[in-house]
Amino acid sequence: MVELLKYALEKQRYDAAAYAIVYGLIKVKKDGKKAGQKARPARVLRTRPE
Repeated sequence: MVELLKYALEKQRYDAAAYAIVYGLIKVKKDGKKAGQKARPARVLRTRPE
């Protein structure tokens, strides 16, 4: 995806560069939701009573 963005900017195709950026942001957001669903909630660590 980075190569496409660099190429589009090199050729001054700002519309294609914008599409590449938006697509990348949507993909990251979608992948982040998948990872969040699989993760377990964090546990609180407490000291043992003496």
